Amino acid sequence: MKTTDKPSALDLKLSDFLCFAVYSTNLAFGKAYKPMLERLGLTYTQYITLVALWEEDNQTVGSLGEKLFLESNTLTPILKNSRLWAI
Repeated sequence: MKTTDKPSALDLKLSDFLCFAVYSTNLAFGKAYKPMLERLGLTYTQYITLVALWEEDNQTVGSLGEKLFLESNTLTPILKNSRLWAI
């Protein structure tokens, strides 16, 4: 195959897909953060919520959800978790 030829659908490998590169990167970040977050008793979602709350006062659940790409039914239990506020 010449360098200008596009691979056919049958020649594609998993590593050729951008979505897999993003997925793999996400998993690598999760593994890197996991030891620190376990010591704090936090999930990654709880952690990014705390970071977002630290960043700006008086946020609504809706605006926080937009920032974190989370639905309110995911975010509300995190915000109600009193253990989270002891950190």
